[in-house]
Amino acid sequence: DRIRVSDFRLRPSHSAACEHGHPTVRWQVAHHGEAEHRVAIAAAADDADADGEGSRRSTPGDAVVVADRRVFFVEGGTTWEITNTSRETIYRQIVFEFLSDEPRHAEDEIRRMFAAAEYSTDVGTELLFENELCRCWDFYLAPSEGGGAESVHHHCLDYVFVNVAPSRLIGLHPESLSLEDPLFDSVSEDNQVTWNSVPRDACDDATFAHGGKNGYDDRPMREYLIELK
Repeated sequence: DRIRVSDFRLRPSHSAACEHGHPTVRWQVAHHGEAEHRVAIAAAADDADADGEGSRRSTPGDAVVVADRRVFFVEGGTTWEITNTSRETIYRQIVFEFLSDEPRHAEDEIRRMFAAAEYSTDVGTELLFENELCRCWDFYLAPSEGGGAESVHHHCLDYVFVNVAPSRLIGLHPESLSLEDPLFDSVSEDNQVTWNSVPRDACDDATFAHGGKNGYDDRPMREYLIELK
């Protein structure tokens, strides 16, 4: 009841107009490892980094090069118009719609929760965007990467993630980090969505912490993960 997730794909030389009734994150996925894609966008969408710096407004008709993993935040009541200017490549975004305009946790409450956590609350490999509703994490592990103490993180907020490539994540006990006795061994397909509800007292409970290792030695693990405030 908090978020709706969809996979948006636009064929070459096609256009679309998307009506957003809720605040929305639109998150770029590159095509088969390409670094960027060229599109024409007309939308009142904030394009900002994780600290909110460098934000800008796309103006109607702008032709932009959209990098892999780029995050757009679209306010509710906005129409997002887009044209895929490529003649060969499908344009793809993962779309996260927040079904409430209000966060469940105030910022000072979140700071207290994070401060109480036993382990790092960095639940991905790079924080790409944050506002009053969410934190957007890229979670990328190269083949066989992870498994050490640096991979341990503590979940304190509800979260949802989408695998944007076939992936295998091995979850490890935060203390032992034993591959022989993992907490989980999760194999996921491209476009698979996983939701996790996290109680308010999770920051005081180490069972909501784990390490992570890419279980494949021949492909990266890729997730787009959003924490809901």
